Formats: sequence, structure tokens, C-alpha cells
Amino acid sequence: MELQRELETASDSLKVVADLEEKTVVVTVDLMEEVPLSS
Repeated sequence: MELQRELETASDSLKVVADLEEKTVVVTVDLMEEVPLSS
């Protein structure tokens, strides 16, 4: 079924986006920890 395939593709895309957002948050936190708050 075409609809089923489209749903699976959309689901995979959402997983990729969520994974990227998690990585972005981790990188942002790492950067913030490296920058001295007193600057």
C-alpha cells in the first residue's frame, strides 16, 4: 500500500530529526559548559 510506505518514510524522518535535535542539545550543553560564566 502506498500510504503505508509514506507513513513509514515520515516516521523515519521524524526519528532522524529527533536524533539530530538530541545531538544538537548535547553539543550546545557541551559548549555552554566550556564557556566561563564570568566572561
